[in-house]
Amino acid sequence: MKPDNPLKQTGSFLRYSSLALRMILTILLFVAAGYYLDHWLQLEFHLFTLFLTIAGVAGSLYSAIRKL
Repeated sequence: MKPDNPLKQTGSFLRYSSLALRMILTILLFVAAGYYLDHWLQLEFHLFTLFLTIAGVAGSLYSAIRKL
């Protein structure tokens, strides 16, 4: 039995790590945009934060599934 190629394993690690990082950054960007919109509009209920967080999660999941 031949062992797996270490370079191939490193490539997979980098691929999935970059995917996770891209998802986290996308979600954080959407959360920050929603927070600043709510703050700018002086809303008592954080409506934009809620909706943009959901949109960021949905968008990053869609992008991740498409890349796999």
